[in-house]
Amino acid sequence: MPKIKLLDEVTINKIAAGEVIERPVSIVKELVENSLDAGAQNIVVRIENGGKKLILVTDDGQGIEKEDLLLAPRRHATSKIQKLEDIYQVFSMGFRGEALSSIGHVAKLEIISRTKDAEGYRIEALEDYVSQIELVSHQVGTTVKVQDLFLKVPVRRKYLKTDTTEFSYIYEVMQRYALIYPEKNMVLYNDGKEILNSHGLNTQEILLYAFFGKNLKDKILRIDEEYEGCKLKGWVSAPNLTFNTRNKQFFSVNKRIIKSAVLRKAVADSYKDYISSGRFPLVLLDICLAPDLLDINIHPQKQEVKFLNTTLMYKAVRESLKNKFRTSSALDQFKVTQDSINPKFYVKENMAQSAQGSLSRTEDTRSWSAPKMFADQDVPQENKKYTYFQIFENYLVVKGVEGIWILDQHAAHERILYEKFKENSKSNRAQQPLLLAEVVDLTELEIELFDQYKEVFAFLDIDIESFGRNQLVIRQVPVDFLSLNAGEWVLKVLEELKTGKDVQEDDILREQKDKLQRMACRAAIKAGKKMKPEEVGQLIADFQAAPSNFTCPHGRPIFIKISKPDLEKLFLRR
Repeated sequence: MPKIKLLDEVTINKIAAGEVIERPVSIVKELVENSLDAGAQNIVVRIENGGKKLILVTDDGQGIEKEDLLLAPRRHATSKIQKLEDIYQVFSMGFRGEALSSIGHVAKLEIISRTKDAEGYRIEALEDYVSQIELVSHQVGTTVKVQDLFLKVPVRRKYLKTDTTEFSYIYEVMQRYALIYPEKNMVLYNDGKEILNSHGLNTQEILLYAFFGKNLKDKILRIDEEYEGCKLKGWVSAPNLTFNTRNKQFFSVNKRIIKSAVLRKAVADSYKDYISSGRFPLVLLDICLAPDLLDINIHPQKQEVKFLNTTLMYKAVRESLKNKFRTSSALDQFKVTQDSINPKFYVKENMAQSAQGSLSRTEDTRSWSAPKMFADQDVPQENKKYTYFQIFENYLVVKGVEGIWILDQHAAHERILYEKFKENSKSNRAQQPLLLAEVVDLTELEIELFDQYKEVFAFLDIDIESFGRNQLVIRQVPVDFLSLNAGEWVLKVLEELKTGKDVQEDDILREQKDKLQRMACRAAIKAGKKMKPEEVGQLIADFQAAPSNFTCPHGRPIFIKISKPDLEKLFLRR
């Protein structure tokens, strides 16, 4: 008796639907993408019981023609592509014609739609049943109602989480779409209560403040870069603003939400000189690519894409972010005003006398004694450019245009020295020819990896090239590498590339980085040192000129900025 049997159509459709619709958020994502493809400006999502009972999505897009409405819930019915080759030229969110069909096989589905200059029509679908078209009143656009998710697939329903957890997944997706499409008005209700409303503000910056707090102000950097045909736009947090999880890292390609280990790795590597281990930046990054440079058809829910050139994507993100750090000083607003160099404001003797005189008058009229505002050694000092005073013999309080800055003198000097040591290390890195060129035998896969990542070895100053079939020849390596077996090291690098690790995090390079950090730390001005005015002036000037001056090399913050509004809040003036 044969053991292999053909599955019936209902079972096939339910299995296929299960790949696309995993939980309520899968439905919300598919329906919102349909609304975006339809050109909607306003998208409203209503959720009940975490999406298990009801998901209702209404938009003001172009709507669905009456003739197309009956086909919409059918599997592989789509207006986006006509043949396989079209997949590699598509810019729309959806294209496979699976979403509505999959939803109809795991829940009750109702679609109401109206196009311009036409009537509104309604259909219902459940599994393979599609109702007759019914004439109804409706605005231009589409409303999709999904009820009783997984009602006929109880095993799937059992694995859903609590209503609160399921809604949190939906909120995160809506938040991401609001950020990627700030020009759209996106509204989200949970059990009748409005939870999210982007108001179509058309500015990602304001939405970032709204979603993640105003403490982001002055701590996020705008990205608008182009790298070898890749356009990158968005925002990232400065290295002095990090979080304990990656849940604030959002990537998209051509405004399509994706998950990408390559992009995540590129971000991590661009920040590694500036933040502590276990801390993560905020990232909102969209990459604009020609559609034929990526494959969006490798994941049932289209959450992952395959880049034609992974190395290019990695370098585009890493170099764009590192360039931004190099060109964005933490003290862009740290300008000297005329007041801050005016001797009449901060003169040591006058200030001390004025403070003491004022305090003594207060003491005459009040029954309490006020403390001295400054100890003698803390009275503000002057040099040619900066008004400052030193406190606790470790921190410099400096007046700027928009407030005051408190700098950690050791951390600031450590960053300055680290950047100088690193630059000197790169420019003075010596190479040593091997006495005997070393030939390395590789597999076909390893040869392919080498061809793909040649620039990695060039970056490491290794003279290496193909030599015969499935062989490489190594002729020259950096002096730092002479203690190694060069062939074994190359094989190790290729193995790391195979598993997705970052070659630059090799033990040797890590050791070199640690060495530079130790050198900078030991040579930097120590806490407890009383600094002279000319030393302070030089430190601040060097600090402003240093690239990536947000944190010390170990990831600790270098400065705190206190603006006038911050002070007014502290004194309850706001």
